[in-house]
Amino acid sequence: MWPFESHRRISEEDLRDLHGKVIIVTGGYSGIGYCTTQFLVRKGAKVYLATRNEQGTKDAMEKLEKEGIGDGTLHWLKIELDDPRSAKSAAEEFLKKEERLDILINNAGKGNGPLGLTKDGLRESMAVNYLGHFVFTENLLPLLIQISKQEGSDVLSQGHTMVSPTSFVGKENFNKSWGASWTSDLSTYGLSKLANVLHTKHLQRRLNEQKVDIICMAIHPGAVMTPNGAMNSAYTAASPEVKAKAEAFKGAYVDPVGKIIDPSPAAREERLENELYDTTLERDLHGKVIIVTGGYRVLCSSGIGYCTTQFLVRKGAKVYLATRSEQGTKDAMEKLEKEGIGEGSLHWLKIELDDPRSAKSAAEEFLKKEDRLDILINNAGKATGPMGMTKDGLRDSMAINYLGHFVFTENLLPLLIQTSKQEGSDVRIINLSSRGHTLVSPASFVGKENFNKSWGPSWTNDLSTYGLSKLANVLHTKHLQRRLDEQKADIICVAIHPGAVMTPNMQKFLDNRPSWSRPFFRFLLNLMFGPMREGAMNSAYTAASPEVKAKAKAFKGAYVDPVGKIVDPSPAAREERLENELYDTTLEILKELNI
Repeated sequence: MWPFESHRRISEEDLRDLHGKVIIVTGGYSGIGYCTTQFLVRKGAKVYLATRNEQGTKDAMEKLEKEGIGDGTLHWLKIELDDPRSAKSAAEEFLKKEERLDILINNAGKGNGPLGLTKDGLRESMAVNYLGHFVFTENLLPLLIQISKQEGSDVLSQGHTMVSPTSFVGKENFNKSWGASWTSDLSTYGLSKLANVLHTKHLQRRLNEQKVDIICMAIHPGAVMTPNGAMNSAYTAASPEVKAKAEAFKGAYVDPVGKIIDPSPAAREERLENELYDTTLERDLHGKVIIVTGGYRVLCSSGIGYCTTQFLVRKGAKVYLATRSEQGTKDAMEKLEKEGIGEGSLHWLKIELDDPRSAKSAAEEFLKKEDRLDILINNAGKATGPMGMTKDGLRDSMAINYLGHFVFTENLLPLLIQTSKQEGSDVRIINLSSRGHTLVSPASFVGKENFNKSWGPSWTNDLSTYGLSKLANVLHTKHLQRRLDEQKADIICVAIHPGAVMTPNMQKFLDNRPSWSRPFFRFLLNLMFGPMREGAMNSAYTAASPEVKAKAKAFKGAYVDPVGKIVDPSPAAREERLENELYDTTLEILKELNI
């Protein structure tokens, strides 16, 4: 409905009496939400304005009272819809205050750009417009259902055509963006509005299956910036006509005012409904134990390991940060706790990955502390030169990126296998590789000379030396998966590319350039590399997405591009001969070191 189009008008007289009814309107202190609140409170309702802005809401409430609210009352409920934890807390706070809820109007939304990412790594339009409301609604649902069973009840919940996604499976599709321009922002916004329609239909289906008499609707308010824009909200919330035609309105998409119409073809796909619901729920990690190596970097707000840790601990996991720097890790843990870790917990495990003896000791120390290990993320790495030699005469990039993680993993393997045998287990090993593995194609991994191969001291040659260690990560993943499959151990091993992101290692690379060249390299790196949080998404996805478990056969031994895309690694990474040569050479080196 465009601004110049006319549509049916309603007045307060067209709405049912709302004395004794309790209503929540999210974002009800401005715009359409303000006008909707005004319609409803004047019919005698007790209306909660669920917003993030206390002062703005108090000002709106004063204005509403001056304009007249009749016998109704207004109340404020604190909520930050870009944070699902706040949405849950807001619902819990409401449940302490009230013993009924008759109408829930999920009105708040973010409609203009730029549409970035939240602190949880979620597209903010999806977080605010859909996910926050999903969590809020789910936590209020028991009370809504309880009220719907009372005699004379009339319980309602309210929640696109610009997009037609092929899938809502996984965080990549959930977070999809069409770009940074204002026209692209419209499509990104449209995805969140499509999610509202799909959520409405899926919720109505679930309620119908439970034989719960609640009417759920998704509405279009009309493209207007006047009180007329609130008419459809007020009508669907309080018109007796909706109750009289309940079967027609249940799960419907409603145009102004009160017109049931077909939404877009995508909004009518039950498959998309189910995919969105499953992706929204994701994997709960309460009771799970996770290790992330190198998870303490806080430069530029965070490194990939830090962001990965943040994603996982907020899902309830007990996360060990396996690092060499105690103080750096404690600082990172304090920062994580200040930013919020939910019900998860953080712990430090000392490890020096350039020394395989330390890697073995770290694993042994962990085994003294824990009787389970669900997820191992071998994240730490050395990406920038100069690429020297360790005290054991090993190329440091190979020692840190590959050998230390090999020893650490091997010594943790018995516990990982033991955990995988428990009922309901979902054990995973994630090895961070990168597309850097495609830079090299060694003829052989036989012997220490090939293990230690260097392409020279220049920064371009350092990339190839680094690439060799990333190739080793992929070969190790495939060989380890093969061994586990032979033992019939139900563990998923994946090698991942985090994406081209501006990590602390890239910052170190920049710092090592001659001062005259740094502006050029800074411009180049900012052009090529994205934010760290986006780099952590593939780690978090492969570690915790239910989709990985559901498609275990496909993911076992796979190389995964961001986010969740199984792709072929380089030809060298697919050579079983190189896998075996690397494994044999690794064992020879460890034997030589008496490890």
